[in-house]
Amino acid sequence: DMTNKSPSHSSLLLPITSLVNKKSRYPTLNAAETSISTLGKSCPTRRVCQHPFRRNDIVWVCRTCQSDETCVLCHDCFSNSNHEGHDVAFYHAQAGGCCDC
Repeated sequence: DMTNKSPSHSSLLLPITSLVNKKSRYPTLNAAETSISTLGKSCPTRRVCQHPFRRNDIVWVCRTCQSDETCVLCHDCFSNSNHEGHDVAFYHAQAGGCCDC
């Protein structure tokens, strides 16, 4: 049961309460929580695709972006990202592999 392994709300607030004092930029616990929440919302959400390739799917290779020679993108991920001016190629997949987006 994961609920028994998760930290309680009060234990998560303990580190935040240590930020709140007279010398802090957070005059109240609410100010600290609001600041942390705002910061979290400003970070882009990381999307992990891992689309499994089926036979004849289009597989894109962007040699400009790839971290190694095995990194490939599915058609949706490639279409929804900017590779203008990059060294790109595509091929039709055999069965197996997945998107590295």
